[in-house]
Amino acid sequence: MPPHIAKVVIDSSVPHLDHDFDYLIPDNLRELIQPGVRVRVPFRNRRVDGYVVGLTQSQDKSGKLKEIETLVSPEPVLTRNVLALCRLVAYRNIGNLTDVIRAAVPPRHKRAEGAVFEQPTQSVEDLTIAISPYAELEAFFQQELRSIAVVNLSWQEKYEDMIANLIKSGITKSIFLLPDQFDIDRLKKKFSQESFFNRVAIISGQLTPEKRYIEFLKVLRGQCDLALGTRSAVFAPVEDLNSIFIFDDGDDLYASPQAPYWNARDVAIWRSEIDKNKVILVARAQSIEGRHLLKNNLANEISIQDSTISNRVRISDISLSADADTSFKARLPSDVFSSIRDALKLGSVLVCVP
Repeated sequence: MPPHIAKVVIDSSVPHLDHDFDYLIPDNLRELIQPGVRVRVPFRNRRVDGYVVGLTQSQDKSGKLKEIETLVSPEPVLTRNVLALCRLVAYRNIGNLTDVIRAAVPPRHKRAEGAVFEQPTQSVEDLTIAISPYAELEAFFQQELRSIAVVNLSWQEKYEDMIANLIKSGITKSIFLLPDQFDIDRLKKKFSQESFFNRVAIISGQLTPEKRYIEFLKVLRGQCDLALGTRSAVFAPVEDLNSIFIFDDGDDLYASPQAPYWNARDVAIWRSEIDKNKVILVARAQSIEGRHLLKNNLANEISIQDSTISNRVRISDISLSADADTSFKARLPSDVFSSIRDALKLGSVLVCVP
């Protein structure tokens, strides 16, 4: 017999209601109810929305069960892996599951749900392979020893250029996280007309409800295999996820200001336990957390430097202890001064003094 009982997580932040409830599936909804869909159920003399998280033949507790009242939408918006991730985030941050689900799944928009996405996904075979600047990163993807990499990016390389190069190189089923909406807008302005950008869905809290739900559905339905956005995009339902790139992972904007106060970097690493994906932390200066991962041998360190810059700049090790008078006068040794002068032709120079 097909399952006739649905396990439902109701949309409530009350701590003692943070568990599954059993509801009977009415005969007219037997073919439509499946894990991940939104439903409306009776609960204590009122109606509440919730998500079906499982189907079963037997109820957990004795007593008469109520029936599901309405199927809000047949779209399975809460996938199995995203649900498992939400449970893990709620558990490790000591929070409510529904509070995490609200961040992972945008509110339903009926008109957006009825939209038909006619634009086909560009096949990877049509893309130009140009990953040579990231050969060490490519090697990291081939290994199975570690799932985390800390990438030291050279100061002159822009995040949006690296993302574009990775997409053009043929990377698939990945999520790119940027700290704020300004970064997203700058990337869209630069590459929105490029053909490779058709594969990217933008998931951001700054979008209108309809637009955000459309972008979410593009990923859910497999129309786009790449997701780009701010911190909530870490929950994007990319099937068979390969990697999550977090740019400038030390930025405070990756921490959610609402309970249970999760951080997108932590969520990405926890997701790798479920989806077995790679997590790449990219920054021009390592975060404390990234340094901690390296120090504890939990991550690979990768440096992406421009040879034209590295050949110009040299480290001068000059001992000034032999002659105190010389050390006083030699404020800038000639070879250091020459390095600064040459580097100024290409950009700014940072000078650190005691």
